[in-house]
Amino acid sequence: LPEANKAQINETVNLIAADGETLYGINKFAGKIGVITADGVQWQTTFDTDYLLDGEGWERMVNDSVVMNHKFYLLLDYFEENPNASRNSRILEIDLTTGTCRLSEAVEAYHITRYNGQLLLLCESMDGSYLMQFDPATGSFERLNIPAIAGEALAYNEKTNSIYIGNTTGIYCSANGSEFSLINNNPSQFIFGSGTVTNDGRYVFGGEGIWVVDPSESSNASRMTIRLQSEDPQLRSVFIQAYPDVLLDWRTDFEMTSADVADAIRTGDTETAV
Repeated sequence: LPEANKAQINETVNLIAADGETLYGINKFAGKIGVITADGVQWQTTFDTDYLLDGEGWERMVNDSVVMNHKFYLLLDYFEENPNASRNSRILEIDLTTGTCRLSEAVEAYHITRYNGQLLLLCESMDGSYLMQFDPATGSFERLNIPAIAGEALAYNEKTNSIYIGNTTGIYCSANGSEFSLINNNPSQFIFGSGTVTNDGRYVFGGEGIWVVDPSESSNASRMTIRLQSEDPQLRSVFIQAYPDVLLDWRTDFEMTSADVADAIRTGDTETAV
């Protein structure tokens, strides 16, 4: 590349994260971190970019990122260390003042978010999804006793002690350590990336655009449970468009026999479509 293009690349922000007040940007090629404002980016710290590369010099995938307590945390993919695992990642901590880096032990995580002064991780193993808590002070992990679901856009509301996860079937919430329950239909055909909670408690995630969900609006919504062996995205989309005020709880993780279907009809089950 011409030197002018190289210089431009080294001034480009290619990864962002916020701590709730300040927006930070990283240039992964030059190893720089800065603060982003309406006037642009002001670079403040440099760090060793070798942490972002694998043993062959290829750039590692950044699965997620978050800023907390004046440190930038990147969830880096380390799949080559355990190719038989569903996920294999490490958390890279970068001090925003000194640029000092510290790498965690391996964990089966693919999303992170702030969690009561620590980090909450959404993990996936061959046996399913689960939640882990990471203490940056000690570098230790602890599995939470909260049954998790697979999804994206992990977020936490400290005021209500609520964890949010979104997937193609809907938006789910675990309040005060309870099981995850459906609180809103996913208005998008897909969902990806990080989630966040605004100061007034709304859940924000990316899909076909940026979507904002108010969890308080789901408390009085009607519900419909559909049990099928597999999800039908087109059918789900048609239903949501026709009945936007009905929460559609699509269940595929079950075994339902003909006797179960007959029993649901006989007992007058009005909440489940079979």
